[in-house]
Amino acid sequence: MLDEDTFSKLWKLTNEWAAQQKSNHELASDISKQIADYKKQGSALAKLDQQQSDNVDRATVELLTDYKALLDLYQKVLSQNQTLQREKSQLEEICKEYEDKLETVVGKLRSHTVATTEGHAQLRREYEALLDAEKV
Repeated sequence: MLDEDTFSKLWKLTNEWAAQQKSNHELASDISKQIADYKKQGSALAKLDQQQSDNVDRATVELLTDYKALLDLYQKVLSQNQTLQREKSQLEEICKEYEDKLETVVGKLRSHTVATTEGHAQLRREYEALLDAEKV
C-alpha cells in the first residue's frame, strides 16, 4: 500500500510529466512550423535555381540538411511525448487504484468505529442497569 509521501511524489511526477508533455507538444508544434517554413523557402529557392544555380544549390543543400535535422528532432520529441503519455496513463491508473483501496480501508474503519461505539454504548447501558439494580 502506498503511503501519503509516495502518493505525493506520484502526484508531483504526474504533474511534472504533464508539464513536460505540454512543453514537448509546443516544441513539436514549433518544429512543425519551422519545417513548413523551410519547405516554403526550399520551393522558393528552387525557382531561383534557374537564375543563380551556384548560390541556390548551396542554400538548398543547407536547407535540406536543416530539414533532415529538424525532422529527426521532431521524431525524437514525438517519441518522447508518446512515452510520457504512456507513463502518465500508468501513473493515473496507479493513483486510481490507490484511491479505490484507500476508500475501501476508510469504509472498513468507519464500519469498525460505528460497531465499536455501539458496543461501548451497549456495555455502558448494561453496567448502568446493573448499578441501578444494586441501588434498589
